[in-house]
Amino acid sequence: MAKYADPAAERLLHRHVKLFLVYRCKSLYGAPEVLPNLVRNVVEHFMTATSQASGTDREAYMDRVCDAIVNHCRANMLSSLAIKPTPIVRRRFASDPIQVYCLAIAILMKEKELVSHYLSQGVSVWDSTAIFEMPLKVAAKLEAIEFVAQLLEDAKSSLTKSNRAKSMSHLRIIINRTTRSEHWDIAIIVIDWWFRHLRKPHPATIVSWVKKAAIVPTTEFLHRILDHGHTSATKHALVELLYCHHAIQEDGGRSRLARALIDRNILDPSKYYSHPGAVFGSLLALAVEQGDIKLATGYLKLDLSPNGLRNSEGNFEHPLVRAVVKSDETMVRLLLDHDADPQPAQRWISKVIEKPDEEPTKSFMDLLRCDWRAKMKPTLSIVAMVRQAAQAKDRRRKEAFTEA
Repeated sequence: MAKYADPAAERLLHRHVKLFLVYRCKSLYGAPEVLPNLVRNVVEHFMTATSQASGTDREAYMDRVCDAIVNHCRANMLSSLAIKPTPIVRRRFASDPIQVYCLAIAILMKEKELVSHYLSQGVSVWDSTAIFEMPLKVAAKLEAIEFVAQLLEDAKSSLTKSNRAKSMSHLRIIINRTTRSEHWDIAIIVIDWWFRHLRKPHPATIVSWVKKAAIVPTTEFLHRILDHGHTSATKHALVELLYCHHAIQEDGGRSRLARALIDRNILDPSKYYSHPGAVFGSLLALAVEQGDIKLATGYLKLDLSPNGLRNSEGNFEHPLVRAVVKSDETMVRLLLDHDADPQPAQRWISKVIEKPDEEPTKSFMDLLRCDWRAKMKPTLSIVAMVRQAAQAKDRRRKEAFTEA
């Protein structure tokens, strides 16, 4: 008949399941006994561990244990456990050590004394139960940083060769959860413990964490990941992430990542990078392509050429040309203010405005790296800025020639 249970009755049970559970725990007869027996056993353990004996203390523990179960039981299990536990669930309950339940519930109750007691008894932080995840995940989900740190201090003692791979999987889940909810302090603790006690994460895993960390202004987690030693494969993947077209689109994220990589000698800003399927060239060319003023400014502060780097043919990239093609007025002004050569951009403007039907040479197209058929035209203000800069450069050259 449970198959045809009234949905309204089930919703009613969900709303009042704690009242139901407390009543069942105090009742001597009736079925099912799965949750009531669990509550009684956990309360007895807590009373013994804290040397309590009064009925008032027992009542208080029972209320808090019921709260923990009702509010933190695995999803979609509560009603079935309360009214129709299956034989499989009953067997699972019978095989779960009661101490693991006690540790998980002590964390949910935020009882540091009880948590310390069960850790001292050798309860593993890696064991899960029928209704709770492993204690370390419980603490992380509760966002209880003090308990996460306490559990990790004890985690090494219960870490065996056979469960190292499993523990890495659990830690990966915790980090993904905490970074998604932006609880960076917990993620930092877990990352540090991982690098101290387990083999280094896979490069793709590190890249996924770095990507999440770079898109938010909080940079401590980003720096903490990069501060650990990394393999050459991981370093290559991190630079590739920086250069990837759509990897980091949030304002300032690419600049934050570039700065962090440069500070740790993972990225050399004076090097011409090339990655399949990604933007290639100097960091300045990347900044212009992405329209990232912060990244471009950071590059220029390193006193590197505003004309970019030399390509394999020995020619400068001239990112100013690309900024003009994209009609990025802010970027054009920035590059000109840093003495970028305006002549290549002026030549491009002349061809677009004065000779729009003339097909440019192949080498010039390679320099521009844009689709000529798009016929992109710069704004009048950009045209004026570039022409003024080109004329000023011509005057300076003539003056220098005359003086010579």
